[in-house]
Amino acid sequence: MTNMEKWNYIVHNYEKFKSSQEAKIQQSWEDMICPLFLNFDDKEIKSQDSVNMGTAKKADIVIQKGGNDVVVFELKQYSMPCAKGEGQLLSYLNQLKTVKLGVLVCDHLYVYDFDLNKKNEDNAKNKLEITFREGNPNGEKFIALFSKENFDIEKIREWIHRQLEEQAKNKARRKQMQSIREQLNEEIIRNALENYLSRNEDESLVKEALQNCQFYWKFPNSINSNMPSHLKTSEKIFKPTNAFSVQDDNIKKEYQNYLAKNGYALTTINNYCNAMKKVLQKENCSWEELKGIANEITPEYCAGGPKADLGKENNHAVLASLKQFRNFVNGE
Repeated sequence: MTNMEKWNYIVHNYEKFKSSQEAKIQQSWEDMICPLFLNFDDKEIKSQDSVNMGTAKKADIVIQKGGNDVVVFELKQYSMPCAKGEGQLLSYLNQLKTVKLGVLVCDHLYVYDFDLNKKNEDNAKNKLEITFREGNPNGEKFIALFSKENFDIEKIREWIHRQLEEQAKNKARRKQMQSIREQLNEEIIRNALENYLSRNEDESLVKEALQNCQFYWKFPNSINSNMPSHLKTSEKIFKPTNAFSVQDDNIKKEYQNYLAKNGYALTTINNYCNAMKKVLQKENCSWEELKGIANEITPEYCAGGPKADLGKENNHAVLASLKQFRNFVNGE
């Protein structure tokens, strides 16, 4: 097996035993992952090794190389967050004193560069988080570096810090990007478009063309979650205000506010209108009319409903739009 295939098996193991008890996870790492995937001999894998911490505690797995303890594995339930097992792992490392590497397996896989001279809160920062995801290059690298034939403490420590530095740079970049995006507003976009288009077109015609346009934009979810609600909108597009066949009234405005407040795309309005065209087979109707039939119409297009096959390939989008408007009508 390649290192990536081994990592993908670990991900499969994670999915398979996600709701299992801790003992099941410990057994799988002891029986297969450490001996077969990392190639350590049985005599180099110490299971439930006693660690004197005032009272006798047992580390799940301690790996030895050349007769020396080199890494401690703390194995928790796959559903458990890092905070539940981190303190225990760091306590073991503090007591063992000579071991510089720790691995915590829980909701993610965490690799620790441990320094006995640092406080636990500082050592907790020196960890690399690896998501249980197929094809994860850090998972592949974990297998490569922790395999017996390649195991080198200093190379592993260098890898951890190199990845942490890269993550810090990416975080700073995302923060700067977020700051730029928060400055965007409709006026800036409109002015930028006017300036750009006016290079080759008559300025008065450009202004007139853009006069009845509304602008919407959307950012990736990782950034969108930190955006002000008025920026949590649709893909960066603009549509003339008369693109919606449904009459513009107070209910539509209430729905726009509801979408913005809850971080939903404003294109849902357009999607809903298109859905209602299919449902009602008519080009124009009022928002009051749509609101009145939301609870009556939507169930017909859900699974098992008489019109569940509406549009076939477009059915999912249509149903999502109908459900979203129904939630708004019902104050959900």
